[in-house]
Amino acid sequence: MSRLVIFSLCFTFIDLVRCQNVLNFQTCKQSDPNRDECLKFAIQDAFKILENGVPKFNLPPLQPLKLEQWTITAGKGVNFIQKLSNIEMINHAKSTIRKVESEISDNELSLKIESTNPVILFKFDYVFENAEIYGESVSGKGRVVMEHDNYTETLSLTGKVIDKDGNRYLSLTQVDVHYIFDDTIFKFETGDAEMDKKLNRIFNQNKEEILENLYEKYLEIDNYLYTNVASAIFSLIPYDQLFPK
Repeated sequence: MSRLVIFSLCFTFIDLVRCQNVLNFQTCKQSDPNRDECLKFAIQDAFKILENGVPKFNLPPLQPLKLEQWTITAGKGVNFIQKLSNIEMINHAKSTIRKVESEISDNELSLKIESTNPVILFKFDYVFENAEIYGESVSGKGRVVMEHDNYTETLSLTGKVIDKDGNRYLSLTQVDVHYIFDDTIFKFETGDAEMDKKLNRIFNQNKEEILENLYEKYLEIDNYLYTNVASAIFSLIPYDQLFPK
């Protein structure tokens, strides 16, 4: 074996050890009879570690979850294109893990994680063009805050183990997010007090139907953000270190 290959393997091993030391993720054995309870506390602890992100290992922060831009296509009830930017999802790092269900083998993993949070904020800049809701124009641009109260979320992850650089890593095959909440409050900021008042009235008076029509489209944003975070973790730390036998 050449010296170059040996040095490369050494540096890879050192980086993995250093990564584990810095992140200090709690591990849960596949064979643990109380594995789900172990995972519940391990994931809760991981939220604290990842709250501000770990730039050294390219792990994005959970507080807030950020996305530069997203386009929501026209659909039933909200028949105009929504161009979103500077998207922030705030407070997910403060969620409480209530329940974990897992199926873990040597080559596959499935997790179902239920969490709750008193308040989740969804903030973004928007551009609405040729936009009407219930016969009233809502065209324009500005920033909106959606406040979800008493938020319950279920996150499901599935993946398969792949070989990479002499180690085994989890590759996600599916990520699904679903959530419910007791109430949502829309707060618009356009720089025009009268327009803010109008938009707040339209969206808050009709929020149940608006949210029902937009639910699946907003879920796409959640799925994208959670996939990014989970993939960053699973591609960094070998499967056998996270879930030893």
